[in-house]
Amino acid sequence: MEDTMAQGDMALMERLSSIKRFDVIVFNLPDGTYVKRVVGLPGESVSYKDDKLYIDGKEMDEPFFSRESA
Repeated sequence: MEDTMAQGDMALMERLSSIKRFDVIVFNLPDGTYVKRVVGLPGESVSYKDDKLYIDGKEMDEPFFSRESA
């Protein structure tokens, strides 16, 4: 998967009431702050096969996965 942000990038974040697929989220854990992209939502089955992302068996059109590094 492509990096969401590069070292030194800056972003302005806004707290939202709900998280949607492919949102970028920021969260804190005891070992640090994380910035991640949401791929699957609760109750979904997520898989990646033959350079394609599948959610609940359906191929997803997404620009975030690097075909070269997968």
